[in-house]
Amino acid sequence: MSELKHTREIMLHLTGPEGEYPVVTQMINGQEYPAFTTVAPSLPAMFQICMEHGDKEFVVSEDSRYSFKEVYFAACRVANLLKARGIQKGDRVAVAMRNRPEWVMAYMGTLMAGAVVVPMNSWWTGPELDFGLNDCGAKLVFVDRSRLKRLQETANATPVINAGAFGEKDNEFTRLIAEHPAVQPAFDDVLPDDDATIMYTSGSTGHPKGAVSTHRAVMTTLMSWVLTGASIKIFEGTFGEEPENQLAIMATLPLFHVTGCHGQFLCSIILGRKLVLVRRWDPEQAAAIIEKEKICNFSGVPTMSMELMEVAKKGKYDLSSLQDLMAGGAARPPDQVKQLKTAFPQARPQAGYGLTESNALGTLNGMSDYLDEPASTGMATVPLMQIEIRDPDGNVLAPGEPGEVCMRSASNMRAYWNRPKETSETLVDGWLKTGDVGYVDEDGFLFIVDRIKDIVIRGGENISCIEVEAMISAHEAVREAAVFSVPHERLGEAVGAALFVSPGEDVTAQALQKWLEGRIAQFKIPEFITIVYKQLPRLASGKIDKRASREMLLSSLNQQ
Repeated sequence: MSELKHTREIMLHLTGPEGEYPVVTQMINGQEYPAFTTVAPSLPAMFQICMEHGDKEFVVSEDSRYSFKEVYFAACRVANLLKARGIQKGDRVAVAMRNRPEWVMAYMGTLMAGAVVVPMNSWWTGPELDFGLNDCGAKLVFVDRSRLKRLQETANATPVINAGAFGEKDNEFTRLIAEHPAVQPAFDDVLPDDDATIMYTSGSTGHPKGAVSTHRAVMTTLMSWVLTGASIKIFEGTFGEEPENQLAIMATLPLFHVTGCHGQFLCSIILGRKLVLVRRWDPEQAAAIIEKEKICNFSGVPTMSMELMEVAKKGKYDLSSLQDLMAGGAARPPDQVKQLKTAFPQARPQAGYGLTESNALGTLNGMSDYLDEPASTGMATVPLMQIEIRDPDGNVLAPGEPGEVCMRSASNMRAYWNRPKETSETLVDGWLKTGDVGYVDEDGFLFIVDRIKDIVIRGGENISCIEVEAMISAHEAVREAAVFSVPHERLGEAVGAALFVSPGEDVTAQALQKWLEGRIAQFKIPEFITIVYKQLPRLASGKIDKRASREMLLSSLNQQ
């Protein structure tokens, strides 16, 4: 039996009728799901764990260090500030900042006030931030100086609380919260199936969609991960052993990402783990932080793993504290998995598969199974997650047959914010249609092979091809635009475009890229562009043939 199957059996015992965390079938939003019965009913209730951890370090950011107790009290002050501003249960409050302590405090405080927290992509331009705030109807937004500057370039009228520049401790945020008591407001009326978060995700329909999740959905993911980790330790015989150093994770992923928020930040509260925030990725600096803070958990996109290995080869830093090497945001190339095990023999390479819409819960691959099946995303997280492969008519396919990956769990989002049509197309009878094509083998391992959704996943960031096409088409010289993914060694995928430009127009790829700056976020701008002066290839339906357009671009790149 594989090691993963052993840990799954342990997990089933922990969540069985006689286990410490029993799972029973419950009616949730009109559907029956397996659900925890003994976990915290809401995120504010879970946050009280901070007081149990007390003076242990929680958030570290460059020269700033905060204990669990200090962060909790700061979040209480945020909650009371919001209540004083008239924020009520169910109101939306946005957080638009880079990774920093104030982000954590604002997120927690918003939920402690009974409001719905909306983490916003810190890479968005002013117009993109404006869209998100208007779309969710935010009553207030916490910003840093850079995001404030971008918003000031728009007509957005959402009230702001400014946390200032990075590392600036005397700012509007700190001054305002200091005026309010460090006492948790009553949250008895915050129920498991109340809305907790709206996290924006780019799909195949242009503008980002806000995935609405309940407190129960987020808690389902957190406890599933925590118990999976405990199951692995029980299997290895290390459960209950006191670690030599405090558990510590380096937040290399943005906190507005579901993996960064849930896997890095929220799980740390339950585990009593130190969260070391990284302002921007630098492999040399990351290695120095790992050595200094005794980081045991590393989670990052494949690019980061590769660059960290390159630094490790120099032997300049002691990276022996690393225990878990999680792939976040995108799948690792299979060869990289074995390279990681060679570079860090004491650590466990791991990978998972999940969506913003599933609160990142889905599958897990790790231990020896990841080395044996590095191309697989792993097995479904039991007993909360069910995965089926279905054909276009909704029929369940046999092992080995490719079709759309469908997921069913109490961790799934409740809906897309104010998008009933997209919600009904994505959530069908309690099943989440992922838009990914894959198959499950005879042993239960999931393999992702293609994508139905018209998106590019660049270094873990979802990019809507339709959104980028629409913006490019606004250029007066462009008649047609086709946007698609192209392979990229570091990022997994990059954005490519084939453009039909009006004959006689002297337009270069570089000029178009420059024109797009400030109109869409930098990470959405195509890195590879081919320009033609004729109509793009067509399908029989008359639509642009993106596969042929993609091949046209790749051919032009090969000729360079």
